[in-house]
Amino acid sequence: MYLGLIPRRAPAAALAFSLALGGIAASPALANIGVSPLRASIASGERSAAFTITNVQGTDLTVEAEVERWERVDGVDKRTKTDDWILNPPVMTIPAYGARVIRMALKRPNESPTEVAYSLIVSEVHAANVDRGLGLAVKMHAILPVFLMPSSVSKSRPEWSAAREGPKRIVLKVKNVASTHIHMTGFLLKDAAGKTLENQTPSYVFPGESRSWTIELPPDAAATAFVLQVKTDEGVQTVPVSGQ
Repeated sequence: MYLGLIPRRAPAAALAFSLALGGIAASPALANIGVSPLRASIASGERSAAFTITNVQGTDLTVEAEVERWERVDGVDKRTKTDDWILNPPVMTIPAYGARVIRMALKRPNESPTEVAYSLIVSEVHAANVDRGLGLAVKMHAILPVFLMPSSVSKSRPEWSAAREGPKRIVLKVKNVASTHIHMTGFLLKDAAGKTLENQTPSYVFPGESRSWTIELPPDAAATAFVLQVKTDEGVQTVPVSGQ
């Protein structure tokens, strides 16, 4: 069974919840593009990354690429233009069922004590796809996370907590005290009988950021005690749920 996950604001730093699928932002016609990898982490001292873009439709596809700085301000994702990167090529035509590589080269090293995030945005130049419901041409796009690692990576563990808030909600919180991001890929709730409730909505938590989410429970869970397990790229962590 799948659970609803609702973004929640807290008195501390902003806590907006960013929806994504495997690191690619949602797009009306995203199924026509294949991307590998879905995101890139560039080690300190390195200055390049590459993404393979595959055209999975039966006609030629022209796409353009740009890079934006990715930050979160007051709980809201903020992307701004940047000239920190050289793209090769910035515009390309991919033949039907073919693939091309976009290469990124960093102009200057990352001197920040914490990770710096960017987004590689790949967009269709000419809308050739039609939304069946609206009858409108729509452009496809992919937003791919790119992370620059700091020279010294802090391995401090994130501070997770969870509390029951009434019979129908559990509030999950995290504070990222490390110098790199947390990639939460979902969570599991298990009751005493072994019944599992699952959510697979991924989210990023930036260095120094605190975020929280309200987990909506099913109606028959009012008297049920749960064990909460959070799934990240670093593995699975059990978070005690207080107030049960």
